[in-house]
Amino acid sequence: MINLGKGFSPSKNLQFLSFPFSCKWILSRLNTAIMKTNNCLSAYDLSGATTAIQSWWYYDLCDVFIEVSKPALAGNTSEEASLNLQRATQETLWICLDNGLRLLHPIMPFVTEELWQRLPRSPDSSAKPSIMVAEYPSHCQVMFRNSWIHCFYFTTAKSQYFYLYRNGNFWKLKQKCK
Repeated sequence: MINLGKGFSPSKNLQFLSFPFSCKWILSRLNTAIMKTNNCLSAYDLSGATTAIQSWWYYDLCDVFIEVSKPALAGNTSEEASLNLQRATQETLWICLDNGLRLLHPIMPFVTEELWQRLPRSPDSSAKPSIMVAEYPSHCQVMFRNSWIHCFYFTTAKSQYFYLYRNGNFWKLKQKCK
């Protein structure tokens, strides 16, 4: 939450189509995690629900998105393009934290309540007083369910590469040495 900045306040009107690719990717992955979690909870598959939530938090948000977004959140320049990138990344991070905590709440109620209370709120919003009465996330049928966003790991004996695939092109985002 420190990466949101001291004066951050979530916006009500977001231009998702102008967000950078990394932001669209994590929101797509969040949407998939919400869908998997809701399907598993509907089928009383608590193990599947916790696996979907844990995988999104650990492998998608923390392992990839936060690492990829560090340069944008640093925001050392005052150029308008850099400021727009920083603001879009902050908004995406806030959306991920808000929805991720609400998604995790049935499994870890006390920790998520404490963290959710510390999230910045919009001054003019009618936010719920507690995560217990906030709406549980539901997946979006169209937005961020893009078929052109895929992610996969290519593993060799010594290293693991993370790639994004879009429109027939591959981008290597990072390499981890084992």
